[in-house]
Amino acid sequence: MTLIEVLAMLLLISLGLASVIGLVMWGQRLAAEAMARHTAMSTARSLLYDAHPLLRDDSGWINVESYSLSLPTRVTQTGFCNGYFVERIEEAAVIDAALDNVVRAQVQVRVFSGESGKLLSTAQATILRSGE
Repeated sequence: MTLIEVLAMLLLISLGLASVIGLVMWGQRLAAEAMARHTAMSTARSLLYDAHPLLRDDSGWINVESYSLSLPTRVTQTGFCNGYFVERIEEAAVIDAALDNVVRAQVQVRVFSGESGKLLSTAQATILRSGE
């Protein structure tokens, strides 16, 4: 075997190893993205029906407006939940009143990777909100 053949084999082996390492890193990136999207969707689904999740005091969960059963209402809540920045918007109109002291509200939850990050998941549902 000559020196050129040895160098050619080393070049092929190094290219092969580099491609294997690249594929493994790409697979890890895809797996991390899939896990982030899955947990973001789970977070969004749980916050659809629970406007006040049990969070730490430093989560920054903010309720911007109060809720009224007799007026058109838009309640916006933001903060961090499960490591994601979450925006929860609940809207109800007076004409949506199903019964006395019960309104139908549209809820939309958007989950971001950070406060100004990429949108990972969104979920929406219609819920019934009742008065005291």
